Amino acid sequence: MKKLTMSQLLAEAEKNNCAIAAINVSNMETITAVLTAADRCKAPVILQLSPLQCNAQNISYKQIADITELIAERFEHGAYTLHQDHGGSYEDCVSALNDGFASIMYDGAALSYDENIANTEKVRAIGNDFFLEAELGVLSAECGEQGKIDDSAYTKPELVPEFIERTKADSLAVSIGNAHGIYKRKPKLRFDILDKIHELCSVPLVLHGASGIPDEDIRCAISKGIRKINFFTELDKAFMSAFLEEGRKGVYMMFAANAAQTAMTEKAAELIELCTEGKIIC
Repeated sequence: MKKLTMSQLLAEAEKNNCAIAAINVSNMETITAVLTAADRCKAPVILQLSPLQCNAQNISYKQIADITELIAERFEHGAYTLHQDHGGSYEDCVSALNDGFASIMYDGAALSYDENIANTEKVRAIGNDFFLEAELGVLSAECGEQGKIDDSAYTKPELVPEFIERTKADSLAVSIGNAHGIYKRKPKLRFDILDKIHELCSVPLVLHGASGIPDEDIRCAISKGIRKINFFTELDKAFMSAFLEEGRKGVYMMFAANAAQTAMTEKAAELIELCTEGKIIC
C-alpha cells in the first residue's frame, strides 16, 4: 500500500470532486481494520491519532507510525497518510512532528479569534515542511448532545480569507452545524454558510463530527467543497458492539478483538466509498 502526503490526497480529492475519509485509530486492531478497508476499496484513507488517544492507549505517534508502516506492507491496493487530530497545544503539535507525522492539526477553535490566529501562527512558524490543518468556528460534543448549534459557533465566512492569509494553514475545518459525539437528532447543516466559505476560502475544507450525518448531506457537503471528512464515533460503536457481543460468549480476548476489527473494517469501507464514490483508485 502506498503512503502519500496529505497534500497529494487532497489534491486528488479536489481534482475528482470527492473527499477522503479520515478515521481515528489508536492500536493494531483499528489500524488493521482501516487499512483493510482501504485495500478492499482500492481507495485512499487518512489515519488520525489525537493526543487524547495517545494518552488513553499510552502510545506515541512514533509507535503508531511504525505499526502502520508494518501493517501497510501486507496490502497491495489503497493508499494512506497519517495525521495528528486535534492538537490542542503547541506542545502537542511539536510532539507529533518530532515523531515523524508530516500532517497535523492545531485546534484553537475554542479560543477567541485573535488567540486562535496567534497560536496557529506560532505552530506554522515551526516550518513549512508539514501540512497544517486549522479550525475556525466552534465544534463541541455538547452541540451534538443538545441537537442544536448556537449561531455564534458557526464559522463566519467573512473571517476566512484573513484567517488563512495570516495563519498560512493548508486546510480549514469548519463549523456549519456539525458536532462531535452522538447526535440526539438529525443534524441540520448550514449549506448556505458552506457555500460562502467555499467561495472565499483558498484551501481545502474539512468536516469534523461526520458520524451520524446522513449520507445525502455528506454528498452535498462534498459537492460544496468539503475534501476531508472526519469519522470516529460510529466506527468506535461498531468496534465496541462487536467486541462486547463476542466477549459475552466467553471467548478469548483475541477472538473478541478480531470480531471487533472485522466490524470496524465493514464500517470503514462504507465510509471510504461514501467519500470517494469510486473516483480515486489506488
